[in-house]
Amino acid sequence: MTPFPSTRTLLACGFAAPLFVVVILTEGALRPDYEPLHRFGSELALGPRGWIQTANFVLTGLAILAFSVGLRRAMPSGRGALAVPALTAVVGVCAIVGGAFPVDPDGVRTAAGAIHGANVVPFHLALCAAAAIMAGRLAAEPRGRPWAWYCAATALATPATIAVALALADTGAFHGLWQRIGLTTGLGWCAAMAWYLLRSDGRAARATRKGDGRNPPAVLG
Repeated sequence: MTPFPSTRTLLACGFAAPLFVVVILTEGALRPDYEPLHRFGSELALGPRGWIQTANFVLTGLAILAFSVGLRRAMPSGRGALAVPALTAVVGVCAIVGGAFPVDPDGVRTAAGAIHGANVVPFHLALCAAAAIMAGRLAAEPRGRPWAWYCAATALATPATIAVALALADTGAFHGLWQRIGLTTGLGWCAAMAWYLLRSDGRAARATRKGDGRNPPAVLG
């Protein structure tokens, strides 16, 4: 009996991760007093419309948690079978924490704001580590080697762009742009892995129906 929700449904939740950036871009464009290129996305949680960004954090976190369960089912064994889903789950939890503890307004210091700021570190570290471990797993698969390079690039580019954003924060110039590039790169990895695993599962199913004796892709365990 197929578990409910199905593995494919859980993996498909990975496609929701980059929508986090879509909401930030949309909300940033609609706020007349907000400069998207020079403000962090978390600042959209402030003000009367702040609930939209708060919901964005929480719903994205829940989607990534569901995706992590799909990863665990799709990768029951092999390199990263435990680490990749666990690290992805950490990303989901951190996203929820980001919504539960909003960023501080300028000139204000609160415990919630401190938690929000500290939360940035495990969020990005877990995301980059998951991509790096997945790169090692996919490198062992002939069809997965291009994806392994993609995962490795994600693991390097995401922290680099976020580091630039943090470094520019004190200057007040373009840190919002670099943060959005970093978030798109990192969260886009979730969607890319969902696509790869769903395609791999589809190929394995077709091979089984045709009576192909070859083994299904090892990435699925």
